Amino acid sequence: MRGGSRNIIICVVFALVSFNTNAQHQTHCDLNFGYHFYCDDGIQVEEAENERSQKKQQRNYKAELDAVKKELELRKAKAVVEPTEENVKEYMEYQKKVLDNSSEFADVWRRVLWKHPELDYTLKNPTNTLAKQEQIDLKKEDIKSSLLRLNERYGLFFIYKSTCPYCHKYSSILMEFSKMYGVDILPITLDGIAIEGWKDNTIKDLSVLRKLGLEDINQVPATVLFDNRQKKVLPVGYGVLSISDLEDRIYVLINDSKEYDGF
Repeated sequence: MRGGSRNIIICVVFALVSFNTNAQHQTHCDLNFGYHFYCDDGIQVEEAENERSQKKQQRNYKAELDAVKKELELRKAKAVVEPTEENVKEYMEYQKKVLDNSSEFADVWRRVLWKHPELDYTLKNPTNTLAKQEQIDLKKEDIKSSLLRLNERYGLFFIYKSTCPYCHKYSSILMEFSKMYGVDILPITLDGIAIEGWKDNTIKDLSVLRKLGLEDINQVPATVLFDNRQKKVLPVGYGVLSISDLEDRIYVLINDSKEYDGF
């Protein structure tokens, strides 16, 4: 009996060792759990997940949105053409669904802006009255600062005709602008006759216009900005411009020009 018991114990130990050794190489597929479980070491599970993920990625969101819009318009048209209680109710129900989704989108939009202020357009372009006025004041200061240094790099050409009544009117505006910002203004007359206030420095030689590429100018008065550094002509405008027009237009030109590299 002792020998038999010993043999049984040895067999049990051997079986356990064999089971543990094999268990290291087993997966759930090696165990018979029934047909409810996949039996390809998880490969089928991964493939199923990948397939679902690919289907999700392949969704045509634009087509879905277009379909929603189309369905809404269709129900609206049906309700208007045949305004039965049922048709109007169907349209109202679908419209509510669309509005609810839009409201959710708006809520998420706001939360994203709260988390990511760099995406908030209104921080740089405020819409409330106080912030907007502050922005306007800051821009005015920046314009003033830029134009006070304008003469360091830029000059203005005033092109006119002595027979042009608007040129005489505009003449006083340009003189005031020149005094405000210390900008040099060089007048050029197209008919060889200088007007009051510009007789001492008016250019009558039209070859200057050809050198500037402005020989085709026939609309007066004309205001042209000249970049002394880049040797480039930047038309400011034609006709009578106010002081604020000149400020805004020149400010935009010197800041938005591709060749602009500061003063």
